[in-house]
Amino acid sequence: MDLTPSEKITKAKIRLQRTQPFWSYLVLHLKTTEADEVFRNEGFLAGVDARGRMTFNPDEIDKLQLAEIEGLLCHEVFHVAFEHIKRLSVLKDKEQHELWNIAIDIVTNYNLKLAGMSLPSCGLIPDTHRKSITLPDGLEITDLDKKPSEQIFYELIKHCKKNKLYKNVPRFDKHMPSDGKSKSGQGKKGQGKQVPGTGIAGESESDKWKKILAEAATFAKQRGKMPGNMERLLTDLLNPIVDWRNLLYKYITNSIPFDFTYRRPSKKSVATGVYMPSILKENLEVVVGVDTSGSVSSREYKEFMSEVVAIAKSFLNVKMTLITWDTRIQEPIVIANGNIKRIMEAKYGGGGTDINCLFEEIIENQPVTRLLVILTDGYFGRIDQEPGCDLIYVLTKNGDKRYIESGQVIKMEDR
Repeated sequence: MDLTPSEKITKAKIRLQRTQPFWSYLVLHLKTTEADEVFRNEGFLAGVDARGRMTFNPDEIDKLQLAEIEGLLCHEVFHVAFEHIKRLSVLKDKEQHELWNIAIDIVTNYNLKLAGMSLPSCGLIPDTHRKSITLPDGLEITDLDKKPSEQIFYELIKHCKKNKLYKNVPRFDKHMPSDGKSKSGQGKKGQGKQVPGTGIAGESESDKWKKILAEAATFAKQRGKMPGNMERLLTDLLNPIVDWRNLLYKYITNSIPFDFTYRRPSKKSVATGVYMPSILKENLEVVVGVDTSGSVSSREYKEFMSEVVAIAKSFLNVKMTLITWDTRIQEPIVIANGNIKRIMEAKYGGGGTDINCLFEEIIENQPVTRLLVILTDGYFGRIDQEPGCDLIYVLTKNGDKRYIESGQVIKMEDR
């Protein structure tokens, strides 16, 4: 029995689960809907916006093999996860938009081909053996294994200063504003125009996809199928600088065990009548111990806690508990929406510092803690016994690490 275009997309998603766990995890977060008549008449295979909403042309999808649909889905989610479409908003004119779209398609398709993907033949398909691609006017772009999208973009700009602007470059998708509506300025194969002020995904949307990327990498590594060529791209995106927030973020995403489960179907698939898996995650216990002695300022405390609260709210499967301490601990507080004001307005002891009171609390009363994050100036004296959990010390700008025996140490000035 022949499959409908929607059924072919669903089957492609299922096949990816068996062969490409990294890409499958990302595609599971891609929202796919059938295009309207206006979109169909433009002749594109698909389009995607910065929030991960993919529109597909059923007439064109029907012509593709399942392997090509798998590649198309991964192509679209690659643009979203690596913030390709979001960056269009900083470009000033149509010509730069078109060149940026060429650059990101080259990088996207090169990496997908390295991962063993098949792609629709109407796109920009690099030669992975030569690590290059030749464009319609004869320009060859080489060393694709070393060049980010930005570098290819500037090569295209330099080339076009001496030559005519590329037109009708073979591409199979279009890039749309976050309102999902098509804009003018599209080339034959989808030179997407991103207009500032049209609802482009903000920082929270960016953080969401960074979290999904990190989780996808962990999921693939657990199965021994992490695409090797993606390691560098992920490192550049997720950890651009040494930062305690990135360190904590990376720890959490790498430490939450998760898998696909068919016990509870995905809510996104219920309406389609197809039984797709949902993502199953286990809880992670994290304690944040904040030094409230006189040497830690109110500004440093509030700055730190505002970040911790934001991180806690981003991970529903993380139980994050706050413990303030100087020479003794205060009552532990589970970080939740209902007590954020209380947390931010906490008072200070103003006296000495003894970190052993914090460690004793973890050992005796918080035995399931997997990670202890400690904000301190470091002047807490000798440590009697460390708890059996991972430690991250976040030192204030003038903090001293002489008493720290193990764990990772980050200074707030490194941000």
